[in-house]
Amino acid sequence: MLLLGLLLFCILDWSYSQTDLCDKRLFSSYTHQSKRSVNYDETTTLSDRFMREGWYGSQDLIIPSVQPASGHCGAKFPIFLQSAPRVKRVIVDVKACIRDCITQMDIKALKCSDRLTIYKLVRPLNSGAAYCLDGIQTDLLDFNTNVTVNTNLRPVPGSDDEQEFIFDCSFPNPNQDSHVYKATWFVDDVMVYESNYTDYNDVNKIRSLTDTRLRDSNITTLGFQLHCDISAAVDTSGGRSSFPSTSRKKFIGMTVQNPNINLKEGEKGRISFWSTVPIGCAETGGCLLTVTADIPKEGEDLCEPTPTANEITSTVTENYGESVIQKKIFLRTDSSYFSHPIWQNYFLEPVTINIFKNTSLIEGRSCGIHQDPYLEDFSTTFW
Repeated sequence: MLLLGLLLFCILDWSYSQTDLCDKRLFSSYTHQSKRSVNYDETTTLSDRFMREGWYGSQDLIIPSVQPASGHCGAKFPIFLQSAPRVKRVIVDVKACIRDCITQMDIKALKCSDRLTIYKLVRPLNSGAAYCLDGIQTDLLDFNTNVTVNTNLRPVPGSDDEQEFIFDCSFPNPNQDSHVYKATWFVDDVMVYESNYTDYNDVNKIRSLTDTRLRDSNITTLGFQLHCDISAAVDTSGGRSSFPSTSRKKFIGMTVQNPNINLKEGEKGRISFWSTVPIGCAETGGCLLTVTADIPKEGEDLCEPTPTANEITSTVTENYGESVIQKKIFLRTDSSYFSHPIWQNYFLEPVTINIFKNTSLIEGRSCGIHQDPYLEDFSTTFW
């Protein structure tokens, strides 16, 4: 009786997890969707060899179960399915194929609805292989454009002393009054926001990404790659939509210009970094965002180098036979920055400092002791 109860619990939990995957959108959108199309025959170098494994899917897009033509899908080796999943709301095992199914991979598929199927994808072993996509609709809207990520600042609604980012997924006006457009935003290739369809002007910034919308996806600090997709449709319900056009990735945060620094003992060095996006400041007298250095303490050896803040000073070491000491410095912003909170507690790229022994003071010199006894020092004086 106890065994039956445990079995029933597992079945209920498994069903709930599938509902979560479909209804709560616990999956990522495909990257480079337009280039993955079975109809795309231009030369590209798509490869999923180092993709992030997990659940992927997009409405009206499936992985085809028919082998694509050679040179299509933007990859040397397009990946397709041996057979398509048929039953709704059931996770099934399917075979992903490369080159007439000579190479096969086991993946999982879940048909959420007639317009949405998601797949748990794994990395292919071939470096030139990438998953192919086909449209469920036979009459896709012909739309392709150049997309860029633009960054601006705006006051946080309801606040006089706080600002936030507003990222726009910008593209040239196609002058198609009958079309509407939606934006899909990705942080480190994971979808964080998908807008509704709206007209090109988008006066209410429905397609824009803000700090508030980032926080809704549990992103509270910077240091990530950001890109967006733009899709077109003939109505706001998404009827007769297009493949998305994708922007280039843009790093949002600060970049360290010299992440590796070599110093001789006694020398000083300076860490240089710059911000790829503006830093918000709502105060009339100006703002100060401080970046400090965290230096991990290893043991009690006080003779090791002691770099501090943004200026690095290396001290003389006394360890016999040691020619170089390596230190890691972790740069971070203040724990509180009220004018633009997403900048607070931001960790930059670590800086590696290599400190070499300085032997210039004794190069070419020698000392010795003789039996008289007397001692000869570095200046050739006898004692």
